[in-house]
Amino acid sequence: MPSYNSLKKQQTSLIRKALQGSVFVADATAAAIANLTASNAALAATRVGNAAADSIGTAGNLVLKMDAAANDNVALLAADTPASVVTKINTAISTRGTASLVNGVLQVVSSTTGAASRVEVVSGTGSVLANLKHTVGASVGSAAMVDLLALPAGYEDLGYLSSDGAQFSRDVSSSDVTSWGSVAPTRSDITSDTSTLSVTAQETKLITLNVATGSSLLSTSDNAVTGEVSMSKPARPASKFYRVLSIAVDSGDLGDIYVARFFPRAKVSSFAEQSFSAGDDPISWGVTFTAFEDSNLGYSERWLFGGPGWSGLMTEMGF
Repeated sequence: MPSYNSLKKQQTSLIRKALQGSVFVADATAAAIANLTASNAALAATRVGNAAADSIGTAGNLVLKMDAAANDNVALLAADTPASVVTKINTAISTRGTASLVNGVLQVVSSTTGAASRVEVVSGTGSVLANLKHTVGASVGSAAMVDLLALPAGYEDLGYLSSDGAQFSRDVSSSDVTSWGSVAPTRSDITSDTSTLSVTAQETKLITLNVATGSSLLSTSDNAVTGEVSMSKPARPASKFYRVLSIAVDSGDLGDIYVARFFPRAKVSSFAEQSFSAGDDPISWGVTFTAFEDSNLGYSERWLFGGPGWSGLMTEMGF
């Protein structure tokens, strides 16, 4: 019989915290957020043969140059599999380095300098030579291999938020069918699934005023002489939709970890109370965004996880 200790697998390295973060808001016409991170542009994959250090020679040979040693010729065949390519490269480079498969990616690391040539096996079928790509630089999973992408045009930071940060809520309603002879529902259908995000912005600026007053840049008037700005509450407020991205940042052994949630079509559904006082709290602008489905994207919310610290934990997390 297994013991409880043999069954459990609890890892403190996988406990995440939001050490810092921010919320970015854009007009609903701005580009959607598809990815948070990408491979470092300087290490983008190119076809083998496009760089002097690694090239395809004649007769189907892969030529590797490890440090200052002579070139290593690896004869590849169309029938080779990723595993057989690893074996051939290890035989050729001997003690000068190590080739291995990491999540389907062939990584060749120099034992002298630690520099790595990352060769991606795109497909295990067809011609191996046609399906090899490579980059030369840091090893897979290191901070140098993953960069945070710049946000699309139009996204503005709400700035400092209250210490409550970004508060998410999810309300799920269902319709149950009860049947004669059963004390439990015999059928249950989800009728609504709504996500909300509540934030309290502490900075008074155009984006927070627009969001928290229900006004917009088009209904804002300012005095060119005095600099005075006024916003009027419309008699019949129109529904204004935004794209909203909340990013939390944690730290790991290999670098930053990003945990994000994206509402592609969100509307301010409620406003927090506001206090003008001389206490510890500043004048703040609290709102709650409710997520709606974007008909073009086909979803109302998207979760995103990434960063160099995240990629280094992939196996440990079970991916």
